[in-house]
Amino acid sequence: MIEILKSWLPLEGWIILSAAVAVLAFLLGVPGRLWRAARWLFPARPPRIDHGLPPLTRAVWGRGQELADLRTGLAEKGDAAIVNPGAVLQGQGGVGKTTLARHYAEVYAKRYTGIVWATAETEGALAEALAGLAPHLGVTLDNLTLVQQGQAVIAAMGQDGRDWLAIYDNAPDYATIQNLVPPGHLIVTTRAATGWAGFAAVQAHALDYDTEDSAAVRVLMEAAGRRDDAAGARDLAAALGGLPLALVVAGALIRTEGYAFATYQTRITEVIAQAPKNDAYPDSVIGAVKLSHDSLGADARAVAGVLAHWAPEGLTPDLLTGAPDGAQWDAVKQDVSDETGALVSDPARVAAAFQALVDASLLARPGRADGGHTMHRMTAAALRALQAEDGAARTATELLAAVYPYDVQDSANWPLCRRLTPHVRALWATGVAPRGDALGFLLNQAGLFVNAIADYEGGLDLAKAGVELARALYGADHPNFAAARHNLALHRLNANDRAGAVAEMRVAVDLKETHQPGSATLAASYDQLGHILHAMAQAGQRDHLPEAIKMTQRGLALRRRLHGRWAEPVAASLNNLGALRRTQGRGGAAARLYAAALAIDRKTLPTGDTRIAIGAMNTGAEWLRAGRADAAEALLQEAVDIRRRAFEAEPDHPDLRTSAGWLISCLLVRAAAGQDTTRCQKEARALADEFGLDWAERQATARHYPQPPAG
Repeated sequence: MIEILKSWLPLEGWIILSAAVAVLAFLLGVPGRLWRAARWLFPARPPRIDHGLPPLTRAVWGRGQELADLRTGLAEKGDAAIVNPGAVLQGQGGVGKTTLARHYAEVYAKRYTGIVWATAETEGALAEALAGLAPHLGVTLDNLTLVQQGQAVIAAMGQDGRDWLAIYDNAPDYATIQNLVPPGHLIVTTRAATGWAGFAAVQAHALDYDTEDSAAVRVLMEAAGRRDDAAGARDLAAALGGLPLALVVAGALIRTEGYAFATYQTRITEVIAQAPKNDAYPDSVIGAVKLSHDSLGADARAVAGVLAHWAPEGLTPDLLTGAPDGAQWDAVKQDVSDETGALVSDPARVAAAFQALVDASLLARPGRADGGHTMHRMTAAALRALQAEDGAARTATELLAAVYPYDVQDSANWPLCRRLTPHVRALWATGVAPRGDALGFLLNQAGLFVNAIADYEGGLDLAKAGVELARALYGADHPNFAAARHNLALHRLNANDRAGAVAEMRVAVDLKETHQPGSATLAASYDQLGHILHAMAQAGQRDHLPEAIKMTQRGLALRRRLHGRWAEPVAASLNNLGALRRTQGRGGAAARLYAAALAIDRKTLPTGDTRIAIGAMNTGAEWLRAGRADAAEALLQEAVDIRRRAFEAEPDHPDLRTSAGWLISCLLVRAAAGQDTTRCQKEARALADEFGLDWAERQATARHYPQPPAG
């Protein structure tokens, strides 16, 4: 009954009717049972969610038919290829698909109580955007791959009672989204014309330019800031093919330079005839971009070339001006021209260049105070073509390498890593970044970072790219290739490919023993080979345990010889050896090793470093196992506190949840022993609720640990 009423009655009418029933019930003193029945008939709607919506930066003209087609398509079920109503908004680059989809969300916002916008260029990017909804829906994402996180959010969307609209922007094909189809209505923007069975197909066309009052003319004149010469604007709109991107870029240059529409038309006709041809952009787009690009000053052209090689979102001046202060500046500055070095060392010049690009409509302003600028993908493709011989790709690579943190294990660097990693991925995806040490460094660092925040699939992709690059650059018998194989082994392990991880790490060890005997990098590979073999032993292949111990001890001995006893790499080996002793059942030895590792980390690492949390949790866990929950609590609380701060953006990180589980057990053991019972029970339950942990299961787990001594 309710669903029938919902489908029949518009949202505004539903709200009015609900309010009328409430007022009538109050005035007539409806008995409690009748009031509860009214509440059942008219349930309260959950609070509205708008997630990831970009700003709508300009007025939208001439899209009435497409809007109607989208609405009709979403109101009707397609065939059985998809579960929920979906529409594909298809069209060439620069035709305004993204703006049209955003316009739909604006026009029909009141029809939905939840709207989510996600970039869908890759399955990983789509899943990551969906995972950002988890805190709003109370979804637990522990121990899930990135795609599984997206699927968990989708499952929660289907249960939470909202009327959802999802917009998946710039999907290359159905295969990219097929594992992440959401409930409710779905709009997909794409250039792919086929492969969308089950979706309503809506074609995004170029804007009409038949009359002086047509949509294309309105867009052009608005961008140009002109109200005169509509006939000239119509002729120019026709020359630009009615493509919104070309119209906006052309209008911005006319506004700035004061051109007549006819003058611009003559110039762009000549430019299009000579511009490079490419399927990545229409002729009118590259023509408009080239005219605007050529009108820019040297600083703005240089900045445009860099930004065109990075991700289209999150573009901020400090990504350039931070390079001279970056940890890798000394390593890359010899490959950066003196002109570029002077530019990025002057924040005022970079800020002025950004403003010039905004004025030329080659860059869009951020939608909110803390957001980065954006560059249309077609604009970026055209700029890359125009600057192919100008060294812009090399500059973009070197500047990004200069600012990317070296120590990605230090959680203090993670906010910057989060901002930079999409640009690393985009740089690699262009296929034109110079294949050298700087690009290899970026792939390695970004891979280690996404692995640290539990994006194991993303880390594996970056590690594979690193191996591909190292093989091409150095060949298969080179120390740098060994380093790439070492990294790939770690990512394979986290992706649960233990056999593949062992094979990769054995190659790395063999190469390093040949080319880098007695080195710190060899010690790291020994240690990590031991770690992987230990994982295999824990998975049931116990015959790997002796070799795991041997490799870990070999790495520890070499690290002590190279670094001395008080060094973070030594602590890492001690922690790994402690875990092996625990697997052997030698709890006392494990406790001593963990305590030694923690002492080293406290002395050598910054306060709050996540590596301190490893030793604190391991040591606290041993105290708990030994019947000293009273001694364990402070250490386990420290581990939770450190990881809670470090994983603020990943509240369901598996390491954080593991720490929370240990602390809950400790608190419950103390409560059972009568030690500060009320506080311990209250805090344990609060932690279980915070992380979505099963309370009965946590209580059962805690009963396995001995109680602390009385008194």
